[in-house]
Amino acid sequence: MQRLTFLQQDRRHELIGALRHDERSLRLALLSPQGQRLLTLVQDDQGARFLAGASFDPPFTAEWLANRLAWSLWPSSALAQAFAGTDWALVEDGEGRTIRYRNEDIAHVTGSAECRVIDDIVGNYRLTIAPLDDPTERTKALCPAD
Repeated sequence: MQRLTFLQQDRRHELIGALRHDERSLRLALLSPQGQRLLTLVQDDQGARFLAGASFDPPFTAEWLANRLAWSLWPSSALAQAFAGTDWALVEDGEGRTIRYRNEDIAHVTGSAECRVIDDIVGNYRLTIAPLDDPTERTKALCPAD
């Protein structure tokens, strides 16, 4: 269980995410803070998609969300292998990873297991992912959303 905070300009949405993934698939159930299931993301050999029965239409595609999660979860070697022979590239430095497409910065990923921050440069989004069971003050300290 994770706390996902989506920021775009002055809009902030906090959701709960139940994430399950392995090297072949990813499944994320997004819940409201009250526990209502809003939508389910699936990424597998058939691609990324939201399952039928969603309670709302998100302002992003299933592929967008699945990619950002993969960029923050996958080991560097797996990303480099996935990007090999494409226009995509992974650049790492002491601060995190930058995902590039045709030499344009697309996203910057920083953080640790306690907090991942994904700055989508092109979409002007920030997605923070932190453990749900952390006390509020600790989560904010480990995972600044602003």
